[in-house]
Order: sequence, then C-alpha cells, then structure tokens
Amino acid sequence: MMHDRHGSKLADYYKETLARVRAQLSSKFAVEFDHGDDKDSLHVLQLNPNSIVWRVKVPGKNRLFTLLAAIPATFPDSLPKFYLTESDYFGFGLIPHVDKNHFVCTRDPEVVILNDICPEKAFIELLEVAVNTLEDGLKGKLSQDFQDEFLAYWNDVAESRALMTCTIPEMPCVLVMCGVRPPLLQASHVVAQSKSSAISWLTRLGAHRDFVSTEKVLCLRFSRVPDLVPETNGDVKAIIDGLDSDGVKSIKYFRGDAILGCIPCADDCMLVLWQHPLVQVNGFRKRRGSTPLYLRISNRKTESVKIMRWHVRRFDRIRLIKRAVDMGFIGRNDVRLAIVGCGSVGSVLAMLLAKSGCGHFTLVDPENLAEENVVRHLCGSSAVAITPKKVEAIKSALEAHLPFVNCDISDQDVLNVLIDTPQMFDEVDLAIVATGNMSTERRVNDFFIRDTSKPVVYLWLEPYGVAGHILYISPNQGGCYRCCFAADGKFIFSVAHDSQQFGKREAGCQQTFTPYGAADVTMFCAVACKEILDALEEPPDHSVLTTWIGDVEQFQSAGYTIKDDYRAHASYSIHRREVLRQETCKLCKSRD
Repeated sequence: MMHDRHGSKLADYYKETLARVRAQLSSKFAVEFDHGDDKDSLHVLQLNPNSIVWRVKVPGKNRLFTLLAAIPATFPDSLPKFYLTESDYFGFGLIPHVDKNHFVCTRDPEVVILNDICPEKAFIELLEVAVNTLEDGLKGKLSQDFQDEFLAYWNDVAESRALMTCTIPEMPCVLVMCGVRPPLLQASHVVAQSKSSAISWLTRLGAHRDFVSTEKVLCLRFSRVPDLVPETNGDVKAIIDGLDSDGVKSIKYFRGDAILGCIPCADDCMLVLWQHPLVQVNGFRKRRGSTPLYLRISNRKTESVKIMRWHVRRFDRIRLIKRAVDMGFIGRNDVRLAIVGCGSVGSVLAMLLAKSGCGHFTLVDPENLAEENVVRHLCGSSAVAITPKKVEAIKSALEAHLPFVNCDISDQDVLNVLIDTPQMFDEVDLAIVATGNMSTERRVNDFFIRDTSKPVVYLWLEPYGVAGHILYISPNQGGCYRCCFAADGKFIFSVAHDSQQFGKREAGCQQTFTPYGAADVTMFCAVACKEILDALEEPPDHSVLTTWIGDVEQFQSAGYTIKDDYRAHASYSIHRREVLRQETCKLCKSRD
C-alpha cells in the first residue's frame, strides 16, 4: 500500500507540473496543444514514444520560429526536447547543434538538472536556448561549434558503420576493412591491421563471424577540420589537396576505394571513413584495384560522384582508456607487467591494471582454479568448469573483457621459471609478486637484485583484511625484500600483533589459508593499482612500503590486537615509509 501511495503522489506531481508549464507557455506564446496527426508531430512522437508533443511559435529577433516540444512523462526529472519542422530543417540548411532528426540541442541531460521548484521557468529557458541556437546558427556565429562537433555531423549523415579495433597507427599507412556477417554492434565491417588480427580480435570477444569481404583502407592525417562535411569526389579532392607531401604521395599510388581520415581535435583526434565508388577513367579498366584513387577523385567528369560515408565506432585501446582515465604514461605506452601469483589478489589486481591501460601481462602461477577460490578470485564458477589453471582463466577473462590486452602465461612454479626460463622477465617493465609465500618471494627478490635492474612490487593482505602491504623494491637505492623481515622470518611492519594465530584449515589435511573477505581484496587492490600506476609513471628512486589499513575496529571487536605503532592510524588510511637497508642484509651489501 505504501508503494502504491508513493507512486500515485509522484504521478500527480508530474501531472500538476505539466499543467503549470502549459498555463505559463500559453500566456507567453502561441501554442497548439492538440494539432492532430500531422507529419512533423508523428515524426517527433516516433522518436519520443513516451512524450506528449506541443507545437510552439516563438518570436526571435528577426523571425518567428516554429518548434515542436517533446515533453517526457517524467518532466522535470527528464529534459524536454525541441525539434524543427521538416520544412524549416531543409529551408535553414546545415546549422550547428541540429541533427538529421531535426533535433535542436539545448543542454546535456547527463549534466543538467532542471529546477523542480519552478519547472515552468526552466522549460521556457530551454526553449529560449533552442531559439538562440537557431538564430546564431543562421547568422554564421557557430562556425567554431561546427568544427568542434564535426564528427557528430559526419556520423549524422553516415550510411554505414565500422568498428575500429586497432590503435591509430603512424600515418600515412594502409589497414584493412573486413566485412562481417552478421553485423557486430550494428557494424557491418571491422577495421584492423590485418585480416588475421581482425579474426583474433573477434575471437577474443567470443563473436564468431563470417568474413565476406576484405579491402584496403588508406589512413591519412589531416592538419585541420574541414570547412564542410564532404559529399562528393570534388569535396574530397579539396580536402586532400591540403595534405602534406607524404599524404599526397600515398594517395597518388593507392588503388583501393576507402580512406580513413584522422582529424585533430582538442585532446585527441576524430576518425572519419569514406569509400569512393568505381568509376570509369580513360586508360584504365573499370574494376576494383585498377585505377589509382587520386585519378578517380580528381577527374572532372567524376567530381560530382557521391561518396559513401561511414560512422567509425572506436574500439581501440587509446579511445577506451581515455574514456576512463587521464592519458598519462600508461595511456601512451605499451607497459609490460609480470604478475607472479594469480590468486585472489593477483587476479583482481590484473583486471584493474588492464582497465587502467596496461596492455601486456606475463602471468605465472602453477595452481588450478578450484571451487573454493571463486568467492575472492576474479574468475568465478563458470571458469572453474572450463579451464583448470588460474593463469588460463585470467588470460581468458582479461582478453575477453579488453581485446587490446595480450597475456603470456606460464603454469610453472616461479622457482622453476627462475631456473629454466628466467629470460621470461627480460622484457617486463615491472614484476608484481602476489604469492603470499615468503620462501618463494625471497628467491624472487634474490634473482631480481642480483641478475636484473628491474623494480619489483610485492603485495599481500594480512589476516581478516586488517591491513595490506605494497612493497616497492627499487633496483637502485634502498633496502630489499629481505630487509623488511626479522631474523625469525616475521614481517617487521605488520599491523596485526605477531603473537596471534590466524591461519585457517578446513577439515582433514587441507591446505592452510589466510582468512580475509572479497571486499578486503577489492579495496586493497584498488589502492595497490594506484600505487603501481604511480610507480610506473614516476619510478621512486628508493624502496618504499605502502601500508593500507583495513577495518581495525572490526578486527579488534573479533578479539584480535594490533601493534602499538598503528593504534593512532584510522581505518582505511594509507601510510608510506622508506625501506632502508639492514646492516645484516648480505644481499644488499653485495650491490655495493
């Protein structure tokens, strides 16, 4: 009953709001609330099926504008939309902020929240914004807006869609465009470096498609935004004539039909793709690959031939990462990471690093993925049923989630790797060790200190998630992994008091495990990810220990204690300290 009452009140509020807007609008403008099933209204209703449509005549400074207002049933919690009539849309010509559906853009619904105290005032303000946009556009005052939103206008008139699957290469260059059936994400073609890379990309997505065609695409970089959206060969020639010498030379010898243009914008670039139809040029056969494209474009007899424009949906690494994070070091470089230990911490961290732009991983872990792992591990029950090895499961998860990620895997114990194939670590920028096994980590530490000049990060959680540690060992200065442990093997900087027992073991002679929850893993790995990204961006010149404090209150309420050094630290705080060499560390002395 309470739910019904709330729903009724909300519906009444929306009705009352609409009545207030209707009354205010009628007092200021000529409005048709009941205008029948005219063509313009049906068009707007088709685009906005849960709205009502009013026809409003609004006087501008120099003319009277007729707009169709689509008011959603949930106004003012959803923005109204304003449309031109069909006759005005074609009569006005191209105006910035007006799309092919005659929609006049006013405010971004993702960032604007309307005033629900005076919704009628907010409605009229949006209406006036639409009129001002039209007036400025007709006067040519929005030319810069046209350049800023060139891609939107291009996509508005595009006839087909293609997916860009590879990072934008150095230009000029040649890629391939493969036709696939059935379409993928409404795209009939995939642009890639080669057909084999397109097949690999689709396989990772689990999207099995038939390849029905493959053709070359010439990629060119333009110095500025064109003054118009090209429609014909002649329009394209005017743009191409402004290319640099390398671009002009490449198109003169290109015999394909398609061009992918890279146009600079504020902090990235816009991709536009088009195709030129086959035409007869004297001295050449009218067949694909016969006539250089530049001759087909520059021939006066073919300058009015229309091109086919494509909407390019970017599925490449740079675009996806820019949408999520600031394009720092990680975004600009193909960072290579080794993750040794692919349990709960290693697996969750791997996905976070991949989502942050790291594209190459070497995964090392000999263990199988078992049913008892799935609560804390990145990979769940379905992975247990499919693949036995943790490294295989993580590789599949990363590459399926982010097609630009590449994983090399080893299901050998890292100690065997150090003996048999230590060159596996030659190409990595950073090794991350998350085995939670001190004996193993000591040997890894010894190898990297003695035989490489690469940094290593060791990370682990303490019992019940009371703390987590991220130990960055610099190849240059500071202590090593061994310098953080006492002679009895206890970690010097642990948060939980050493006198307590935490290890758990299931009934029978089962493996002992450290108890902590999935939420602890997630929070700790988020901190570890940021620390690792910072270290990649600006490598510390000395060894550093970062300690994340978990839920101390919960830990103590369970009857456990923490060391006095941490009693003043709040839960979920982060603390850093420099790791110094111990005088007794023979390994560090050997570095001198």
